[in-house]
Amino acid sequence: MKTFTLIFAALLITLSGCAKNPESGYKKFFNEYHKYPNATSFKIPAGLATFFIGDEDEEAKEFMDDMDDISFLVFDKLEKQLLIDLNTCLPAKDYKEMMVVRDGTSEVTFLAKDNGTYIEEIVMTVVDANELVVMCITGEFTKESAKKLTKSINIGNATKMKQ
Repeated sequence: MKTFTLIFAALLITLSGCAKNPESGYKKFFNEYHKYPNATSFKIPAGLATFFIGDEDEEAKEFMDDMDDISFLVFDKLEKQLLIDLNTCLPAKDYKEMMVVRDGTSEVTFLAKDNGTYIEEIVMTVVDANELVVMCITGEFTKESAKKLTKSINIGNATKMKQ
């Protein structure tokens, strides 16, 4: 009986911890690593991000209307554990691959987290031999606007585009 009580208590503690910290996905990765010694991180709210767009870029402005914020993590030293943790936080069942670009030793990947109604996160990862860059745009985007965004980013040698 004591064993059952201990197991039940441990289960309740675990579940209460999960309820207090429902954080998952990119947000979890960002919060774990934004103060990492080899990382540079920043987050820009949508209103401020619009200042960086030229007046002639109407598509980008429309996209920004649906955006909540954009955040970056830049690691100047690539460590295997970073990639393991990133892949754990961005599981393929939740984050669908939109586009992959390979150029020499670099690989750029765009992932989208779709909640069924709209895309709520677009994550771009850049993995190079020596560094890792992770960018996340959050908001409420249509699939069409997400495709326009990835196509508008001019990266040579696009190897595949997911429909």
